[in-house]
Amino acid sequence: NQKLQSEISIKNFNQKLQSKTTIKTTIKNFFQKPIEILNCKLYNFRETNIIRKEICVVRNSHNNSDRRRNMSYVEYEKAQKLGLKAFKAAVAKGESEYLPVLDEILENVEIQSEVNLGLVQIPLDKIVGTSNVGRTYSFANNFMPILNYRTEFGSKWAELYDSQVEEGIREPIKVYEYLNKFYVVEGNKRVSVMKFLGAVSIPGTVTRKIPKLT
Repeated sequence: NQKLQSEISIKNFNQKLQSKTTIKTTIKNFFQKPIEILNCKLYNFRETNIIRKEICVVRNSHNNSDRRRNMSYVEYEKAQKLGLKAFKAAVAKGESEYLPVLDEILENVEIQSEVNLGLVQIPLDKIVGTSNVGRTYSFANNFMPILNYRTEFGSKWAELYDSQVEEGIREPIKVYEYLNKFYVVEGNKRVSVMKFLGAVSIPGTVTRKIPKLT
């Protein structure tokens, strides 16, 4: 069957190679055909080598994309296992299994003022929670993800992981600092990825919340 398909494909292939303008269409139509088609008697055509090179480029691009996706999936699973382990340990100890939420911490605290500290390198071990409850249930209390990979959250986490590995995460996060601890306003997933990779610090714009003295 494969041989018959190859013979039929070659006949169509010969017809399509009469004009250079058909090269891209030919690549598209033959991209998923058996590789044997490319090794048949096509050497009389000047365009053959061009098409071979183009198909190789396209296939390599798809293969690299698949490899990156598989790698980020594996790494997300590792991070998720760390999160679930921390989650179960917290439950066993009777501790909070999710990230601390600054809004909840400040419910009965009067804030006297806020001071903008600008862009600084924030030690990751000092980033302990999130500013509001919106994202806290996506992470265990160690900032590792606990949602399924096949969620929007999981795919975005994986994309950020790829970005960090390939070129580094450049956009700074935004945080509140309260009593020498930091709570994320924007960039929870970036913090999670960097903690998973064992980074020491992350750039961020910091606003300090100063409580009223009593």
